[in-house]
Amino acid sequence: MAERSQVRGPTSALSSFLRERGIRAPTGRRQQQQQQQQQQTTTASTASFSAEATPAAASTPVTVVAAPVTAASETATAAATAPQPTAAAVAALETVAVGASGRTRKRGGAAAAAAAAAAASKKKHDSDDSDGDAGLGVGRSGHSKRARRAAADGSNRPSDPMLSVHFCSRCQRRYVPAMVLDLLSRSSSSSGGGSGGSRSDASAGKDAGLCGACLGISGHASAASRSMSKISKKKREMQVLAVSGEMQGIILSLRDMCIKLIADRIEDVEQFGDIPYASKRKISKIISRQRQLNNRTVQLFLGADEEMVELFDCTLLDEDGLISVAMLCPNVRVLTLGLCGRATDAVLEHIGSHCPAIEALTLRGPFLPTNHGFSAMFSGLGPSLRELVLEHAAKLSEPALRVLREAAPALRVLSLTACTAVGDDAMEHIAALAELESLELNGLGSGVSVASLLDLVDKLGPQLTTLSLNGYELLDDTVVDRIATVCQTLTVLSLSECPKVTPEGLTSSLTRLTTRHPDGMHTLLLNRNVQLTDAVLATAVNQFSPTLARLGINGLDELSEAAMQAVAASCTALVEVDLSWIRSLADGALETLLTRAHSLERVRVFGCHELSQAVLNRTWRNADGRVIEIQGNEFD
Repeated sequence: MAERSQVRGPTSALSSFLRERGIRAPTGRRQQQQQQQQQQTTTASTASFSAEATPAAASTPVTVVAAPVTAASETATAAATAPQPTAAAVAALETVAVGASGRTRKRGGAAAAAAAAAAASKKKHDSDDSDGDAGLGVGRSGHSKRARRAAADGSNRPSDPMLSVHFCSRCQRRYVPAMVLDLLSRSSSSSGGGSGGSRSDASAGKDAGLCGACLGISGHASAASRSMSKISKKKREMQVLAVSGEMQGIILSLRDMCIKLIADRIEDVEQFGDIPYASKRKISKIISRQRQLNNRTVQLFLGADEEMVELFDCTLLDEDGLISVAMLCPNVRVLTLGLCGRATDAVLEHIGSHCPAIEALTLRGPFLPTNHGFSAMFSGLGPSLRELVLEHAAKLSEPALRVLREAAPALRVLSLTACTAVGDDAMEHIAALAELESLELNGLGSGVSVASLLDLVDKLGPQLTTLSLNGYELLDDTVVDRIATVCQTLTVLSLSECPKVTPEGLTSSLTRLTTRHPDGMHTLLLNRNVQLTDAVLATAVNQFSPTLARLGINGLDELSEAAMQAVAASCTALVEVDLSWIRSLADGALETLLTRAHSLERVRVFGCHELSQAVLNRTWRNADGRVIEIQGNEFD
């Protein structure tokens, strides 16, 4: 008998879903099978006459296939897929056709045998999957009614559980353990390894209920995973959960696990309750990074008892949401609104009128408010304001800074970044802040002249402990020389991205720069001044190495390996250092730095191609036993 054709037509989504769950709809099939059984019984009875008429044909097994009485399309399909009768069967049928009109006899034994054969055929067809699962050589999934009945009485159980269909415990896909074993064996043989490891991997996957895809994700043998880049492998290891449910390589504390759970379900949280501010701040950072801080979730951080509110990404907060921050936190002392590009004059007016106790205010990205809004806010905050940080306040200019000088004479910290509307007239008001100790004017526009900057240094220089003038294209050697002469109490000096500063002028100024502050020079940032040479770095090391904790020389490509060795050998008090894009940095200098800097916590080495994997991948610890973080490791 010819084998059954495995060609199947398209199925609907519902049929596929029912088939995956082991649910069958046998009604139509049973009707068709009953019709086939009746026709086969009739044909077998007719064939008994041919056995009497032609003895030779009677000894030959006859296979008769009758087309079911269905639509024309079903008849054509059945005829195309049915096995062809033998020559003896054709002869027997012809004999029956000729002699049927003359004799009508019954042979009970032959008819009974034909009926038994039809019943056996029906049982066999009932055990087949109507959608072609038999063609895969795979048993039933065990979820159908018949399978549950068979399991109850202990009959018809699969002989090999590796051939049954399972559902992956991780991704809920269907899989067959035997097929997973075969795929892993072939991938192992193609990569040159034996089959023992693949077989054990498949067994482990079967025990854990994992399909082949999840076995490969979990780090088992896979030719595709071995061909992945190191960065892709690292990302996969950090993102995918292991079989046990814990993230590979990371063990979270109970506090961090709770914080992560709250951040992941932030939309379902009604209130935080009594939790420490440090935990609340970390949750704010996480949901800000995930862009889940909106008008509803922001209410969790607000309240009359809140003294510190830090929202790091207010992109999804509209004007009403930002106003609610001011209205619901009347006693807030520290307020931070990051990426608050949707803030308007009305928002700033509400901050000034409803939050009079603010001491530290940080607004990042308020490019819509005008001088009217800033002036109203400064007037409302009054003398309580001590620290002010504004970034990308595009419309802030002289009128608002004049109100700030008058309303907040006790201001100690002022940071203006990318406030391009600030000009020489506004610099006069800044220079009049008599209590100012920390001044950061980063990204000044062309409206600020060197003369006004020199005047500001002369007035505020003696009292400043922090001075940052990053990104000011007009800053030249005269300004640096004035800083070295006037500023005698500096602990932080940042002159990054100042292209007009020359190596000779900076070397001369650093030689004369001294500080009377008891902490000494703590931070020196000269990032991306590509024109600087070894002489500048040597002078800085000689002057400040005993107290220097932060050093930034990112992008100083003119430095030599000798300069790197000098930094590593002399700056033993470093806590953080940025050595990115210094092509001369080699293993020897970095090893010396990591060994001698007893308080080092973080090193940045982006773009340093001379460093080897052996040095970067080694675990380095400082004198306190803490692991030193190496950022920019290209071998991660």
